[in-house]
Amino acid sequence: MINYSEPSIDDADISKVTESLMSPILTQGCSLDEFEERIRATTQSSGCCVVSNATAALHLTCRALGFDSNALAWVPAITFVSTANAARFCGSNVEFIDVDPATANICCTALEKQLISAKADGRLPDYLFIVHMAGTPCDLDRIFQLCQQYSVKIIEDASHAFGAHYFERPIGSFAQIEATIFSFHPVKMITTGEGGAVVSRHSDLINKIKRLRSHGINRSEQKYSWEYDQSELGFNYRLPELNCALGLAQLAKLSGFIETRNSLSSLYDQRFDGDKIFGQTVTPGTVSSRHLYIIRSPSIKTLDQKQILVDTLASVGIRTQVHYIPVYRHSYYHTARQHECVGAEEYYRSCLTLPLHVNLGTDQINFIASHVSQAIDTL
Repeated sequence: MINYSEPSIDDADISKVTESLMSPILTQGCSLDEFEERIRATTQSSGCCVVSNATAALHLTCRALGFDSNALAWVPAITFVSTANAARFCGSNVEFIDVDPATANICCTALEKQLISAKADGRLPDYLFIVHMAGTPCDLDRIFQLCQQYSVKIIEDASHAFGAHYFERPIGSFAQIEATIFSFHPVKMITTGEGGAVVSRHSDLINKIKRLRSHGINRSEQKYSWEYDQSELGFNYRLPELNCALGLAQLAKLSGFIETRNSLSSLYDQRFDGDKIFGQTVTPGTVSSRHLYIIRSPSIKTLDQKQILVDTLASVGIRTQVHYIPVYRHSYYHTARQHECVGAEEYYRSCLTLPLHVNLGTDQINFIASHVSQAIDTL
């Protein structure tokens, strides 16, 4: 079976993790410090906090920013549920914004329309979550302009976009954004097994997130060597040393991984005609991390047809996936305030994620593309 995604682990990764296991310090050690510094440098941010997973990173960010029951956050309709859940963990309200079907990123026309309406109703959001779907950067210039105009703060869920660039600047480097979250899940660009990180240009925010990561404990400026003070309610969201060691080994290969993912995506693009089957639109001048290769097809008119397509491809050994179900379709969010999400519905009906990872080769891409074309022709 060809998986839709899988990690790439080599001898260098195994050696680095083995070396870490030989150390007497298996948590909160030098690998953590080095990993955080390397991520900070890669993203050109002011600080980094590595945690147990991206959901924890989102949660800590919301807590550190003071999310509470009075806060309102807007979230793209197409994303994994953890983006919205992070605000809900803090008791905050969530509303959803439509996406552009061509990118599955926030539709800036819909965002502007919704902001105008919200201002008239006195319901402007406190925060906007942006998601770089499949690793493809959003229209940041337009989003920055709108959020500045309406005094909305931005949180960047870049779980798909570690290593992506927006016009020569790495995702995670923009001061207009409060914090950027990355994921190191096994299917992402690099992996730590499970893991995540928060980066920011705001050092004070990173310091607070680091404190919340470890029970809200402050160990500085104490009278006795053993003394510490829990100054606020925190969590245990730490990432062990062996995971950080794996991350360091993987990080050294990040640029190569992204280059391979983009090359394989280009092969897919060449195999599809752009009429019956087309891939995600990537803005010229930006670099997608190509976490996923998502196709859309007007031939997929219903979810039942999509299931037939999934089953047909599985029968020849091709495992596909759907990223994602619109968040408002989940039963937990049925009571959330609704806005029209025509683009999200169009995208959801017609999309399918094909296999994409660095372990694939040209022959496999050709095999997959051929069977996808044949299967769609029969719908």
